[in-house]
Amino acid sequence: MSKYDPKHAAFLDSKERKYRLSPEKVISLAELEKKDFVLDLGAGTGFLTFPLSQIVEKGKV
Repeated sequence: MSKYDPKHAAFLDSKERKYRLSPEKVISLAELEKKDFVLDLGAGTGFLTFPLSQIVEKGKV
């Protein structure tokens, strides 16, 4: 099992990563609804977690 290393935080939140792996595109593929529940395993810095929380307003992340 790998562990989150704070040394990599800069890359995990970088513009390059957002360009290559757009959170919006990834999340849109899941076709989530406001009432859904989402479990973000290995969330790290919250790259997908925070955008997910905006979509599932009535559900849980």
